[in-house]
Amino acid sequence: MESQHLLAKPAPVVSEAKAKQAKKTKASLNIILFTVFIGSAMYTIVLPSMPAYITQVHAQAYVLGWLVSAFSAGQFFLSPALGMWFNARNALEPLLFSGALLVLGNVLYSIAWSKWWLVVSRVIIGMGAANVSVCRAYAAAVTPVDKRTGVLSLIAAAQGVGFVVGPAMGAALASVNYKIKVGGSLYPDGEYRINNATAPGWLSVVLCLINLLVLALFFTDMSRVPLPMAKRGGEVYDTIDDDDTDVPAKIPNRPTTPTTPVPDPLPLHLIPARKSCAGVDKTLDLVAICLAMAIFFCIISCFGCFETTLSKLLKANYSWGTAKAGILFMSCGVISIFAFLTIKPLGNVIGDRLVLVVGLGIMIGTGLLCIAYNGGHVPLVQFLVANCIFSIGYPYSSAIIYALFSKILGGTDQGTMMGLLTSCGSAARTLGPLAAGYGYYYGGTNTVYIVIGGLAALALVLTLAGWSKLVTYDVLLDRKLAKYRSSRRLVIQSA
Repeated sequence: MESQHLLAKPAPVVSEAKAKQAKKTKASLNIILFTVFIGSAMYTIVLPSMPAYITQVHAQAYVLGWLVSAFSAGQFFLSPALGMWFNARNALEPLLFSGALLVLGNVLYSIAWSKWWLVVSRVIIGMGAANVSVCRAYAAAVTPVDKRTGVLSLIAAAQGVGFVVGPAMGAALASVNYKIKVGGSLYPDGEYRINNATAPGWLSVVLCLINLLVLALFFTDMSRVPLPMAKRGGEVYDTIDDDDTDVPAKIPNRPTTPTTPVPDPLPLHLIPARKSCAGVDKTLDLVAICLAMAIFFCIISCFGCFETTLSKLLKANYSWGTAKAGILFMSCGVISIFAFLTIKPLGNVIGDRLVLVVGLGIMIGTGLLCIAYNGGHVPLVQFLVANCIFSIGYPYSSAIIYALFSKILGGTDQGTMMGLLTSCGSAARTLGPLAAGYGYYYGGTNTVYIVIGGLAALALVLTLAGWSKLVTYDVLLDRKLAKYRSSRRLVIQSA
């Protein structure tokens, strides 16, 4: 009777609590997706109007590069700090703080009267945009390891939607032109202009304020909520076990005498609770982490080269104007959204690592297709096809490396490490465009796509060389434990 009692299903109230927790988690993830979408749309809303803004403040053309790099620099420096904040406290606080920075930065951007104010505002906006590291860390923290690929792919898809919607919203403001008398000498004739250059900034302010309100009013941080527990017959039961059934797993609330041999003691650096002063779990495989970061850097550098030079190449080689280039960008964004949505089912069939290989192979193919082997430039149709398939390869590569990185971290605190990964991407978004710009200036179109193909090839080599490292945390830890115990037995036998 007692054994039957212990195996009885938990009280209905526990199942109800489990359902409520799952519902709240899903709602919080939807808000995270909305936050990522707003951040992506905000970034792309202002891109088409930046050249006009630079002209309006009488700055040189090269300041455009400063503004792009300033954004990445701000994101680079603040991402790890926000990640550590999330680990130490919760997700809501860094999200609200970064949201406030986005509002402040966009206000400064919209009222800027010199190139220096534009640069400062872009740095602040980049710091606020570091919230994407918290978003990814939160999504990983509340999602089981086997489901993280799908969730992180949705986050990447939300970014893709933002990249599509942002330019469209910016284009809708092209005809805006209002003048407000403010006096003084900051603005020409004492008039502040709300036009195609400044209106996108104000729209970004509105979007960021909406996001702040949604976070403050509706977001519930589920990363700190423990699993529902039930107490029956003097014992404590965890009602959510590995196979997600309703059979409780017994957790004694008092010490018991072990009936199985105690395993060999583990060295300090393999004890899961052992952490460094920075809060990083010492059981993490640093080689695997650095490998994933290096692959990620190459992938994001490829994208930085692509987005920086595409408009220039279309204009120089095919006489395409801004409108046509914008349509191509939006088309590539739509393709990438569908690519993001296919990542999870494809990963279930062939595995995450093979999806990464496929994505990198496509990116290498883009580079090869866009190289004019006989001089000049490739036919327009070939160029367009190559860039459209890049919109498949990049989502596959970037989303999967995020998922693999999260799985390498396992169940440990994700904030700090996701912040470092975001900083790595920001550095790539800074250096990649510089490499593409100088490559195009000195070597033309071929050099740009040699750089893109070469970086993708390097990422593929790293992937294949570190194939055994790109696995989950549990697998990596089991290998460490097996290696330690094997060496321990050898020492005992030799003694």
